[in-house]
Amino acid sequence: MICKSLIFPALAVLVMVAADLIQPYSVNNRQDRKMIERTFAIIKPNAFADGNAGKILARIYAEGFTVIGLKKLYLNKREAEGFYHVHQGKPFFNDLTEFMASGPCIVMVLEAEGAITKWRDLMGATNPAEAAEGTLRREFGTSLGRNATHGSDGQETARFEINYFFSALELLV
Repeated sequence: MICKSLIFPALAVLVMVAADLIQPYSVNNRQDRKMIERTFAIIKPNAFADGNAGKILARIYAEGFTVIGLKKLYLNKREAEGFYHVHQGKPFFNDLTEFMASGPCIVMVLEAEGAITKWRDLMGATNPAEAAEGTLRREFGTSLGRNATHGSDGQETARFEINYFFSALELLV
């Protein structure tokens, strides 16, 4: 029989080792990463159908983002309408939601210092024709309505959009 006085110290050491392994990813260890922010991103159906999802993901990683949540999914019309509810009543709403329900897309949660602005800068202007050279929309977008990517425009929007597609348990933190 193993003595209890040996088990508990060994268990305590095991817990401390596990805590050291996990610590770099814990929320409590982020004091040195003061400006780390989360944003929501979508690789839209046209970019997916054109075979550009991998290229866009490669750019995301190359630009220093950490992907903490990622799903490939097919939105139905109702889900697209719920997600884009802020645009309800606008002339482009029906086309937008039909397009978003037309094929698979990739939804993601990205982390980086100043992630919202950084992602929006990488995407470029909404209209690919007006987007700067080197931006994702300029490279992979085909029109204003088929502009390859989506990104949150602020912290409140990011919170809503992340929670629309991800539970806290699905995010690698």
